[in-house]
Amino acid sequence: MYYTEDTPEGTRVSILAQNPKRLEEAREAVHLTTSEEINVFNIDVRDTKAMSQAVEETGPIDVLVCNQGVLLPLELEKQELKEIKFMVDVNMMGTFHLIKAALPAMKWRTEETGLPASIALMSSQAGQVSMVKQHTLQANFLFEALVRRCSTRRARERRPELTNIIAGSSKGMEADDVAKASKNGIKSGRFIIPCNFEGTIIAIATCGLSPQSSFITTFIEVAIANFL
Repeated sequence: MYYTEDTPEGTRVSILAQNPKRLEEAREAVHLTTSEEINVFNIDVRDTKAMSQAVEETGPIDVLVCNQGVLLPLELEKQELKEIKFMVDVNMMGTFHLIKAALPAMKWRTEETGLPASIALMSSQAGQVSMVKQHTLQANFLFEALVRRCSTRRARERRPELTNIIAGSSKGMEADDVAKASKNGIKSGRFIIPCNFEGTIIAIATCGLSPQSSFITTFIEVAIANFL
């Protein structure tokens, strides 16, 4: 989960990640910036038992951000099956593991308190998907642009030329900017949350049957989608 300077006071933040060094760096950075302490859990999202224990130790969850992800870019016919399985296990199954561990308590909490809760799924701008919003437990899809410093040199060297073209078509964003756009989108209850102008255009062009939070957004999508 992202943590920024304008995160509301009193918010308890927990971060789950596999790299203990990066976790400690995140903990220290948050403490230096805000004087707040956060919980960190060194676990693998593929480990369902560790995931359930971490969620239980965290306590009540109001906003769950599924932000884990790995990408080993290569043409399908050249890629090893073990790499494909690794990406599916982390990106897709890891998300199911996290949501399944947290969902029962989140649903119970919304029913008891009447307060809304959010599950936000982070994806690339190309991952335009649709779900149905139910009750006070909302779903958010965050479509981020390429985050600077997150793409390793090895990944850039091995990825197909088409991937380079797509990545180069959108200006990279700072992690803090992605975090701010994500937080504001979740707070406003938006279903689709693009993080920059290109993402907004793609969201309008591929909105499909995704639910909208306002008549204005619906009108814009209907009015200009045919031109995109």
